[in-house]
Amino acid sequence: MSLLEAAYEDAELQGFDYALADTHGGSSELNNTIIASSNLLLIPTMLTPLDIDEALSTYRYVIELLLSENLVIPTAVLRQRVPVGRLTTSQRAMSDMLASLPVVQSPMHERDAFAAMKERGMLHLTLLNMRSDPTMRFLERNLRITMEELVTISKLIGEAEG
Repeated sequence: MSLLEAAYEDAELQGFDYALADTHGGSSELNNTIIASSNLLLIPTMLTPLDIDEALSTYRYVIELLLSENLVIPTAVLRQRVPVGRLTTSQRAMSDMLASLPVVQSPMHERDAFAAMKERGMLHLTLLNMRSDPTMRFLERNLRITMEELVTISKLIGEAEG
């Protein structure tokens, strides 16, 4: 736990407004500590049967933990890698299955920008570098749209902290 506490202190000293903790599913003391000390819980899922099953299992675990600890923390499902175009029939069925849960209205779309981050680097820095190269105009537009989607999700997180 000392590493987690040190990370929180360091982030606070550097002026970060929030931190994202991507945990491995399941029960552990670390996961429980992260859940209990959060202001907002987002459970990511792709629109596949396997991912939806895992997300529902995680959602149930989180809700049961919050109830047992008498905690009230907003919790929602975040759809990720959602096609930019039309959903397939099975993706639509999976999306409909989530309708009874709190779901972030703005999904994270399937974007090359995310897949290429390892090669190109952080999105905001890549975007700044591309603006000065006119041959990268199309790619720059796609990166800008991706960043706008992330800003929407960031605003949601900021509002939850509010």
